[in-house]
Amino acid sequence: MRPYLIIALALLALAVSASAQTVMVQSGRYVDFRQLLSREAPTDQVITSMTVRLPDEARDRYPAVVIVHTIAGYQEANEGWHAEQFRKAGFATLTYSSEAAQRLREGGGDSVARSAWPSAVAEAYAAFRLLADHPRIELLRYKGLICWRHWPVEPWLHTAKAKARVEQSWRGCEALNAWLAKKRPGWRIEVKARPEGSTGFTPVRKRWVVERTNAWNGRARRHSKDYERKPESAAAMIQLSNLHLMLRKLAPSTQREFRYAAAA
Repeated sequence: MRPYLIIALALLALAVSASAQTVMVQSGRYVDFRQLLSREAPTDQVITSMTVRLPDEARDRYPAVVIVHTIAGYQEANEGWHAEQFRKAGFATLTYSSEAAQRLREGGGDSVARSAWPSAVAEAYAAFRLLADHPRIELLRYKGLICWRHWPVEPWLHTAKAKARVEQSWRGCEALNAWLAKKRPGWRIEVKARPEGSTGFTPVRKRWVVERTNAWNGRARRHSKDYERKPESAAAMIQLSNLHLMLRKLAPSTQREFRYAAAA
């Protein structure tokens, strides 16, 4: 019985090694995008472990998909799940954990951010070079895909214990409460909840005003991301956006609202 078990394990190892191949790929670390785009020599070399997995279906060549993770890093429950779904659909997948993303997670100021992003692009180039040289990969065209996975809300989030935990967290803001008592007398922090038994979209009084205002401000292109270096600049841009909203309400435009043409 034992020799047969050893043979079965050996065959299983061969099957896994045939479908999954881990390669150490060299890429560069750059100071900024100027150094990368001008094709200067990188400041340092980075070795990244990249794994190519082939589908179970036997074919000579496969189309390939590069699974790029977020700044949070490679997670088997997220990027690994998407890679498995692509393999079931007949695609070869390439996954790796980005060293540049790790540096962004660790922080370090603007200099780290300026060097991490071009280094991440260099890692992506190295991944494409690996696929281009792979004998089992067929690269006919390049496509960009953005994928995400929705997880259902955990049942415990709807319990009284979860609500009490949130309220306790707010009560822990002693420094903020002290500042409000001194600088903004009459203001208080309150956790607004949906009415009991409500279903679907239900605006909550006062809270809806804040959410609606934030949505209006978000329509301004300058607020799509945090482009400002100083809080004063961000506050000034929000004031300008709200001035624009107030003027539009006081003197509505007579021009027709722009809409994209309906599909034929």
